[in-house]
Amino acid sequence: MGNRGDGKNTYALYEELKHLRVSPDAETPYIYKRLDVQKNLSVEDRTWQIRIPIPKSRSIRKSLRTSDKSFAVMKAEEMVIEIKVQLKQGGSALPFPVEDLVAKFLVEKAHRIRGEFLVAKKNEEPV
Repeated sequence: MGNRGDGKNTYALYEELKHLRVSPDAETPYIYKRLDVQKNLSVEDRTWQIRIPIPKSRSIRKSLRTSDKSFAVMKAEEMVIEIKVQLKQGGSALPFPVEDLVAKFLVEKAHRIRGEFLVAKKNEEPV
C-alpha cells in the first residue's frame, strides 16, 4: 500500500491484486482510494475503487461501494471471475461500446436543448 501517481489523481491508498488477472497477458488489477473524492471523509472511510485491465480493450473502473478492505478484495475477485467467464463465452466485458454511450448521451442532450428550443418556438406567434 502507498501513494501512486501524482497531482490531483493521486491515490490515497492502493493495492495490487497480484493473484488476480483477467488473462495471462493482462495487467494486474488493483483497488484504490482516491485523494480527490469524498474529501469530507477520512481516508479509512472512503470507498474502495477497482481498475481491471482487459487486453485489447479499455480497462474497467468501478466503485466497490465499501470502505472495508477485505470485503473490497472479495468483491474484486468476484468481478474478475465474472469478466473471465464473459470473455471465455465470447462476450464483451464492457456493458456496451463507448460509441453507443456517446451516441445515447448526444441524443439525450439534443432532446433537452432542442426540445426546450422547439417548445419556445411553437409558443411564438407568427408575425
